[in-house]
Amino acid sequence: MTFDGEAARASDVEEGPDPSAVRKHARRMLTNIEYLRKYRRIGFYKPHPRQLEFHNLMAVEKCLRAGNQLGKSHAGAAQMTMDALNLYPDWYQGYRFDQPAKIERPFEFLGWCACTTSATTRDGVQTKLLGDIRQSNGLGTGLIPLDSIVGRPTMARGIADFVDTITLRRATSGRALIRLKTYEMDRRAFQGESVDEV
Repeated sequence: MTFDGEAARASDVEEGPDPSAVRKHARRMLTNIEYLRKYRRIGFYKPHPRQLEFHNLMAVEKCLRAGNQLGKSHAGAAQMTMDALNLYPDWYQGYRFDQPAKIERPFEFLGWCACTTSATTRDGVQTKLLGDIRQSNGLGTGLIPLDSIVGRPTMARGIADFVDTITLRRATSGRALIRLKTYEMDRRAFQGESVDEV
């Protein structure tokens, strides 16, 4: 049973590209190896030594500091992808999100990704995770495999091509959510949810 206000809010949600349509087209057009290289890029991720050191830390809180354009965002997106999907390569020795948090919620993992503005979040971390969703077959060309994306991403209001939430299928068959945020949001946007990783 829904109330009129709930029905109105549900119909206001803007949805992003359809991963099923992208998958269907890509499977017809690409060989298996071409499909994997384009839509399962995390399988080809090879960190350089400093990134590897970052990934393999056993600490729950970890940080990667380096100069401009040296791979910090790429490593962070790879870490978020591995943790959200519970999909770790053989070389990985760091902290793992194997067990869901001991709280009641409809998903096993919740991650937040944020940058200074909506434009830097969209053009930076969102593209690293999802690919360029402005392109017709761009969804899934980031580090999150296309086959792990469940349903259409929920788009943010008022910001062109900016994803608010994406739902993923974990290796455990459970669900994960990743929400994209900006530092320009009010502090209240960063409280209330039980987040596994930021």
